[in-house]
Amino acid sequence: MRLLTAIAVTMSVAVLGCKTTNTNQSKVASYGDGYSVSYYTPGSMPVECQTPPGFNFSDGVAVIEGDSLIDGATCSGWSSGLPDCTKPLQEKKLCGTIIKITYNGVTKRGWLTGICPWDHPNNAAKGQWNPCGRGRKHLDLMDSLYFGLGLGDAQSWGPDQSKSPWQQNPQAATVEAYKDGKVEGVWTIH
Repeated sequence: MRLLTAIAVTMSVAVLGCKTTNTNQSKVASYGDGYSVSYYTPGSMPVECQTPPGFNFSDGVAVIEGDSLIDGATCSGWSSGLPDCTKPLQEKKLCGTIIKITYNGVTKRGWLTGICPWDHPNNAAKGQWNPCGRGRKHLDLMDSLYFGLGLGDAQSWGPDQSKSPWQQNPQAATVEAYKDGKVEGVWTIH
């Protein structure tokens, strides 16, 4: 009888220690294993999607090509010597996608500005420090959204340029990101 009680207690402890996954949510990252982030000022990167009604232009998010947040979309074809991402944005009706981002207990909602392609010349030239490199989980946030989450300059992803050779920034932050709905009728700018 004591053996059966011990087994029952052990089994209940093991069950309590297991993680459960809610498959109904569109969660794509968990805290600590989330997205690295960097920021840019409006106008320093192209915006491919219109701003959805109810959102500020400065709350934009660019997502890496192939990521789950954009249904694995990749930029096919080139236009004027640059990867053309408007076609997959239009085909998959991705403009109007809303993304919820959480960092250190602060949550903000942003809108998809477009896709950050791996092989854009400005990105590819960065080599291993390409934030949009293949297989990375990274978000490029407009500066208002980035700083609104409580992130600082030192937490932006990328190399620590004070070291030679460059090394990963040890203060780089990661955030959680989820798809958080869709605003219909939002199209690409082009």
